[in-house]
Amino acid sequence: MQAFKSELTEDLDFSKFLLGPSFAQSRNTLIFPEDDTTGLSIINLIDVISDSKEIFDALPTVSGKIDEEASTQAVIWVIGDFDQASGYNLLYNAVKAKASKSDLSLVMINNPERIPETPGLSTLLLQLQKNGLFEKEDILSQLLQEAPPQKGYVDLPHIQEHIQANQAQAKVEGWAYPDHIMSGKFWDSCANILQKIKFKAGERGLVINGRVGIFILKSEHC
Repeated sequence: MQAFKSELTEDLDFSKFLLGPSFAQSRNTLIFPEDDTTGLSIINLIDVISDSKEIFDALPTVSGKIDEEASTQAVIWVIGDFDQASGYNLLYNAVKAKASKSDLSLVMINNPERIPETPGLSTLLLQLQKNGLFEKEDILSQLLQEAPPQKGYVDLPHIQEHIQANQAQAKVEGWAYPDHIMSGKFWDSCANILQKIKFKAGERGLVINGRVGIFILKSEHC
C-alpha cells in the first residue's frame, strides 16, 4: 500500500477527486503517483486487518452494491474526528460520492485527538452499526443531514423513525452515559490500526482500496 500526504481544501469537489474527469480515466495520479522518487511508504493492509479483525468487524460500515460487471469494487476507509467539522465534512462528502457510485463501500474510523466529554456523531454511528441499521437501511446520508457538529443530538426525527421501525436499541435522545463510555473505549482501541497506517491522532484522510491519503486542512470552517 502506498501512502502520501496532500492538502485538502474546503473548495475541493470530493466526488471529482475520487471519480471525476479531472484526473486520468485509468487511474488517479494522487492515489497512483507516477513519480517513483517520492519516498512513499508501503504498508501491508492484509496484516493490519488480520491483526485487528474483531475491531474491523465492529466498525461502522455501509456496503456498496455488488456489480458483477465491474473489475474491482472500491472500498474507502473514511478516517477523521467525526465529532468535529473537519471529520464530519470528509464523511459527508464521501457519502455524496457514494450516492453517485453505488458500488462504493464506506468504512468509518473515528480518529479524535481526545474523546469528547459529551456524546456526538461518533457514538451514534457505533450504536447504529451495533443494531445493524446500516445493513437494513441506507440512513447515513439522512443522519449527516440531521446531525451536523454544531447541532445537539436531541432532535433527529427521521433517524428515530428508522430506529423504531427496526425495533433497535440505539438512542438519539436521553443519551445513556455508559453508551458514550463504551464508544470512547472502542475508538481508543482503533489507535493501533491508525498508527500502522501512519495516521496521527486527529488527522483525517482516506484509505482507498489499500492506498492511504492523509489530508492536511487549510481551514477548519464548516
